[in-house]
Amino acid sequence: MVLLPRVTIEPIKDWRINLEYNYRTNNNKTLYSTSQYEATRPNGDTQVIISSDQTRVTPTLATNDYWSPNIYTSYNKTLGEHHFDATVGYQSERYNVYNISANAYGLLSDNVTAISTAVGDQTVTDNISHWSTESMFGRFGYNYKGKYIARVTYRRDGSSRFEPGNRWAGFPSFELGYNVAKENFWPIEEISMFKLRASNGSLGNQNVGNYLYVPRIPVANGFYLFNGEREYTANVPNLTSINLTWETVKTKDIGIDILALNNKLGFSFDWYRSDIENMSTNGTSLPAVLGTSSPLVNGGISRTQGWEAEVNWQQTLGDFKYNIRATLSDYKQTIVSFPNETQLLSDFYTGRDLGEVWGLQWEGWFASDQEALDRESVVNQRWVHNSQFGEGDTKYVDVNGDGVINNGNGTVEDHGDYTVIANTTPRYQYGLTLGGKL
Repeated sequence: MVLLPRVTIEPIKDWRINLEYNYRTNNNKTLYSTSQYEATRPNGDTQVIISSDQTRVTPTLATNDYWSPNIYTSYNKTLGEHHFDATVGYQSERYNVYNISANAYGLLSDNVTAISTAVGDQTVTDNISHWSTESMFGRFGYNYKGKYIARVTYRRDGSSRFEPGNRWAGFPSFELGYNVAKENFWPIEEISMFKLRASNGSLGNQNVGNYLYVPRIPVANGFYLFNGEREYTANVPNLTSINLTWETVKTKDIGIDILALNNKLGFSFDWYRSDIENMSTNGTSLPAVLGTSSPLVNGGISRTQGWEAEVNWQQTLGDFKYNIRATLSDYKQTIVSFPNETQLLSDFYTGRDLGEVWGLQWEGWFASDQEALDRESVVNQRWVHNSQFGEGDTKYVDVNGDGVINNGNGTVEDHGDYTVIANTTPRYQYGLTLGGKL
């Protein structure tokens, strides 16, 4: 079920108050059961596939509810050729999850599949969690004759996923625009817009697990017998992410927008750089004897840098209107800094291009068993697989010339014969859209 009521009030001219509410709820119920089942062999003997003790009923109920009230007010005012707009608001979110599942064995009747008609072992498990956010935001904009444009935005967000004291963070942003074509000295009448713009802003990311700052001791039915019975055991507690807080996504953008030929031809170009600071990542690797993994911490910076270009044409011919749109873009993702002191290739490290693939270089195939045998006395590649190579097997390049094919210590400084052989990040993405209507 989804409810999306919205109310807009205008107490006085140019002042609007908006009240929005978003409510979603899902209730999923399933019932799984197994009945007694016998099979007859070719010789006529009967074989029990599922006995009465093995019959089972498994009811499951999964529910989740999402609430999000959004209240904001805006005021617009024009004084001569000066236009002002201001917005302030509040938003909150709350998401609750309640799931419960049971197993009951030994059904008295296959016709009544219920927990109450099962006389064997019964177990019940549940999953209960929630997260919530609160946000306050404000925006102020100024526009002079559509020529000079400025906007400042600030929001402050809080999340239940972080411990008290680290839940709130502020994220400012601003943007500037200058439409040179509005100036009296603009010499090209066919171009009605030649807008230069720049922006610099930040947003927060709180997409981590719930309750990471709460110490938890896993309790489960153990595998060891005490007096002939399996008892519940407590396992090693997790290490808490007590100082974890928001990731900050800082984005810089410089762009240009052009409209020409009575707004039939449009062109836009953007160059951007987006840095994720305080990345949520696993902390320093810990000894296996500790018995638990390292907690999430804020550390490192990743950068996405690229550009986007778009050209579009729209025209009306009689009753037929058509448009053509072409896009081209490219970007790269790089780790600017990361707390990987040993520079292991198995983890992020400073300078790493995301998507890069490390591997051995192919030199060809062995033409005969003798060739493989002769080469092994010069270059040993049994690290790849510990057996004798032969005709048709792959021959690898000894990049570092040490006579052994391997990955060294698996670090940036000592990667043996491993090199970057590919990257999974798509490059130079393009698109073409055609549209028309009568």
